[in-house]
Amino acid sequence: MFNLFSLKDLLKLIISFKKYDIVIDTEEYFRISAFMSMRLGKINVWFNNIPLRWLAYNAWIKYNDEQHSVLTCLDLIKAIWINYKIPAWLEPLRYTDKNTKQVDEFLNWLEYSKIICMHTGLAETVKERAWPKNKRVELIQKVIDKDRKAKIVLSGTRWEYDSVQNTIVSLPKKYHNNVINICWIFNLFWFAYLLEKCDVMVSNDTGPMHLAAAMWTKTIGLFWPNLPMRFWPYPLDKNISLYKWNGKAYINVHLWKFEEDIDFNIEKIEIEDVLETIEF
Repeated sequence: MFNLFSLKDLLKLIISFKKYDIVIDTEEYFRISAFMSMRLGKINVWFNNIPLRWLAYNAWIKYNDEQHSVLTCLDLIKAIWINYKIPAWLEPLRYTDKNTKQVDEFLNWLEYSKIICMHTGLAETVKERAWPKNKRVELIQKVIDKDRKAKIVLSGTRWEYDSVQNTIVSLPKKYHNNVINICWIFNLFWFAYLLEKCDVMVSNDTGPMHLAAAMWTKTIGLFWPNLPMRFWPYPLDKNISLYKWNGKAYINVHLWKFEEDIDFNIEKIEIEDVLETIEF
């Protein structure tokens, strides 16, 4: 791994010319990874969906946007004449006993009947992917009304702490003891183990949704405008994608193309839709 903000790693990059036999670039769109792949690898593999960028590579394959991104990334190895078997699940993040001890202490303190994680954050593209705050607040109330011993943890980065706290403050006080802001409390490994212990994960279309699915937690993904067929929480036999629109791809990250449609948005996903999938 190279940290381009580190002088030591920059020097390492400079002296590592053609050090690796094969470099596979999984970025869907133009990034500095194109330069790094060209410099580091004797054989450079990438998708050929952006004009001219393929000139930096000597092995490439078509980006198939009609399938899940897991399979699309695996397609890259076909460029070096390797076939693969479709995976039944994602590889879970490995954690240590030290990680489990910290999280177990937290869970013992909670005293819950079931624990539900809700992630309200987003990736850097298309902020319209966020399910509205008023619907999140009402969903939390309905979940707790169904089970007064249920605990809801709201996850996010340190930059999302205030917005998550604002969600909690928006709840009537009788619900406050059932909702915990865990933004920036857990590192990645602690968070992975916590997700494994959760009964359900409800998330916008973003990274923690996929992490929850990889930890084999039942995951409910809230989608728009990404097509779930490309990015639903994998595998679908355990997880659920909720979306309500005409099925057209309004966001094509691999082509860096984004459209808007005033008739369709994530607000069309109703509270009852999510509540039913949680299954009390």
